[in-house]
Amino acid sequence: MTIENFRIPADLVSILDESGNQVFELAIPMKVAVDPGIQYMRNPIDSGATITDHYIILPVVASIDFIVTNSNYREAYQQIRTAARAAQRFTVQTKSDTFQNMYIENYPSEEDPDKFDAITITISFIEIQLDTATLELLPASQVSDASDASTTDRGEVSGSATSGSLLSQAADALGVIF
Repeated sequence: MTIENFRIPADLVSILDESGNQVFELAIPMKVAVDPGIQYMRNPIDSGATITDHYIILPVVASIDFIVTNSNYREAYQQIRTAARAAQRFTVQTKSDTFQNMYIENYPSEEDPDKFDAITITISFIEIQLDTATLELLPASQVSDASDASTTDRGEVSGSATSGSLLSQAADALGVIF
């Protein structure tokens, strides 16, 4: 049996584009490693102990090892490279879960004479968690310092003169020149 006749079952991993079409079909997936991490925040307290009071969910990282046969080297690599440079969004489906908003972070390849007529490419995907910032304007009556209120109705407002930064005040007091 040659490597070209060897296929992993389709349900091992699927990489889908935004339209739901499978991509990188010239590359045969061999191994998948998924890291859905959590980071616990540790804080020291006065007694010398460390407490954990909250955690954050880290972006999922999926690393997929592919093998590409000699008849498909360039075409498969170019497909991967083009998708990575275009910051194309993917969905990665494994046996255990489906991961959305995945982007190619890197895609190193290895050409090893021990693998005869094939190269290996490891694609590392990272989940990008996008969020939209919201801006809420406070009415002037709710701003504690009136000078911090909106200047929309006052036109251009110049800053007030200061006596210098804290660093320059300290330098003046010590007679240091910067």
